[in-house]
Amino acid sequence: MTASFDLLWKGIEVTTGAQREHRYDVLCKQAEEKGLSLEPLRSYLDCFRFGMPPTAASAGGSTGS
Repeated sequence: MTASFDLLWKGIEVTTGAQREHRYDVLCKQAEEKGLSLEPLRSYLDCFRFGMPPTAASAGGSTGS
């Protein structure tokens, strides 16, 4: 789950952003609740095992003209 947003202007996405889940125990629980095996995710989950600060990102939109 993310805390996320989309900024729209006149129906066009201007930017989007999200804060991702960073707590190891929550990530493992969410994966198990979705029926996912943790083993294929091990290298990703290991990044969070000893603590990871909250992270967020944003990106600008494009009209694609």
